[in-house]
Amino acid sequence: MQSDQSNSIHWLLASIIFLLLVLLAGLKVIAPAPISGESEVATWSPEEIALLRSLSLQRDGELPSYEGRTNEYEGSAAAASLGHQLFFDTDLSRTGATSCASCHQPDKAFTDGLAHPATHVQAAPRNTPTLIGAASSPWQFWDGRSDSLWAQALEALESPLDHGLSRSDIVSLVSTKYRPEYEALFGELPASDDSAEVDRAFTNVGKAIGAYVAMLKPAPAKFDRYVASLSSTEPSGEPVELLTKTEIAGLKLFISEDKGQCISCHNGPLFTNNEFKSINVPDFSGTDSGRLLGAEQALRNPFNCLGNYSAAEKESCGELLYIKKDDPELYAAFKVPTLRNLSSTAPYMHSGIFPSLSDVLKYYNHPLQRANDHLDIVPLGMFPHELQQLEAFLMTLESGVDIAPEWLRPPNKRQVAMIEYE
Repeated sequence: MQSDQSNSIHWLLASIIFLLLVLLAGLKVIAPAPISGESEVATWSPEEIALLRSLSLQRDGELPSYEGRTNEYEGSAAAASLGHQLFFDTDLSRTGATSCASCHQPDKAFTDGLAHPATHVQAAPRNTPTLIGAASSPWQFWDGRSDSLWAQALEALESPLDHGLSRSDIVSLVSTKYRPEYEALFGELPASDDSAEVDRAFTNVGKAIGAYVAMLKPAPAKFDRYVASLSSTEPSGEPVELLTKTEIAGLKLFISEDKGQCISCHNGPLFTNNEFKSINVPDFSGTDSGRLLGAEQALRNPFNCLGNYSAAEKESCGELLYIKKDDPELYAAFKVPTLRNLSSTAPYMHSGIFPSLSDVLKYYNHPLQRANDHLDIVPLGMFPHELQQLEAFLMTLESGVDIAPEWLRPPNKRQVAMIEYE
């Protein structure tokens, strides 16, 4: 009898231990967000690896640049040097207090940390976008009303919300402060107020600034090193660069066609398709028509790809030739921004309405949906821990700018001479 009882107890204990092991195994599969500091060697299919590589900055690859189509001075060290000086020059404004760097601050990924830039006249209606990687976009400004960096710079120089100078004022300043540098590049400055000559000199100022800004490219980030390491291993057999379990989970959500669908708009090495989407984010004025007006302005801009000041052949201006316009879907649609360097570019969205990235993700999880509104996104439908995983992945795209430090601060004459004549 005692033997039977002992066997029963042993059998019961074994059954309990077995059930506990099964339960623990099951918990391991469905565990929520793991500890963020733990690294993980994830398994990816060949198709997924190809997709990840399409999102990464390749070691031997150059980001495409749209600036060079219309700006023949892109790639010129002398032009970039002059543009560098102009970019940081506060004399290039009506008050003598505003430079390009006032709103595009290098230590904030060339943004200003404000919802709406505070200028010498009034607050600008939109958030300042980053300039890092901007040369790889066919459109500038949130509404895409300029199709090059140099045309964007020209509008800012004349706008009363920014620098507030006339074209003659700008040419006069350049003549006084930068005559040798300008004339070595572009030839003689106008000797009179002839409007055609002034317009040409004004254009050249923009192209010098565009040549500088085109140099501002993102440096490889943790994500890029991780993707590169998928085909490069240490002697141990593990990838050189690992993401944490939380970051891996966020990456999987990001590329998922079922859950996140983020990649449908945020794709390519800059994580943007450079298109214009409406997601019902409230704006500063309540009446911002976005791309609907921006497309019209881009076509009317005398400094566009098809204009007399462009270096482009007509056939290379496809974005302008086949521009989508007069479509109600463009109302309140804004350019899909890059997702690189997000920790330095808050607040977010065209209106600067969200102070943190978690606020952005919460909005995408439950976007504003009103009757008869066109909406280009669907709710993410994620759990809180999944939003945290997604945010953790996005932080792996932090990298700064891939350029020598001297280009990120106001130049002095000795640095300028070294750049121009080395």
